[in-house]
Amino acid sequence: MSESTAVAIGLDVHASSVRLAAVRADELLEERTLPYEHEAVERVLRRWPRVRCCYEAGPTGFGLYRHLVERGLECVMVAPGLVPQRPGERIKTDPRDARKLALLHGRPAGGDPRADSGARGGA
Repeated sequence: MSESTAVAIGLDVHASSVRLAAVRADELLEERTLPYEHEAVERVLRRWPRVRCCYEAGPTGFGLYRHLVERGLECVMVAPGLVPQRPGERIKTDPRDARKLALLHGRPAGGDPRADSGARGGA
């Protein structure tokens, strides 16, 4: 299956909830908040035949990450400092964070991750 048909999932993980954003070819397919239950998140991810997910590293997401990887789902951890941020974009919201992770993770290898960040030049 080609990369363009893969669904990229961004997960913003908290102690009691997980914000999920699903994107295919820069099109938002789904966005929802789930309870922090490993099986509930896994069920949603398995709705798509080819899924790649990522979450921003933090203390609450590692257990979910291990659960998904142990069950054969592709999931990666992203260092918070490596997620591009627009100058002046200081307000973080769960939907925005999940959407941004999904969009960046859905880009083909070699694509410029700063394209949606508003970064210009040699940032």
